[in-house]
Amino acid sequence: MKFFTFILLGTLPFLVACGGTENSTNESSQTNYQHYTREFQTMQGCLNFVKSEAQNAGMSLKISGDKPGKVTGSFNGDSAMFFHCKKRESGTNGTFFEAAYPKFN
Repeated sequence: MKFFTFILLGTLPFLVACGGTENSTNESSQTNYQHYTREFQTMQGCLNFVKSEAQNAGMSLKISGDKPGKVTGSFNGDSAMFFHCKKRESGTNGTFFEAAYPKFN
């Protein structure tokens, strides 16, 4: 499906076509999963938990980003089933690591 946007630059209007192709064969990437969050004291604890959640669901983790304060990726390489472990800081909770992982129910 395409949609069009009018852009006015000075006094000349331009018509820009925007959109993409629809992929009906890959339904899993079209699913929007809700995500849980949970806090951990260490990055390793966070990653171990997310890995166990993937294994319990019969899946594996595919890591796509690996930085000291943030590890990101997905379950079975499906971007709709993303996860992250991020270093967070708050005044009341101090420093912790937040896990976000897909909800499968």
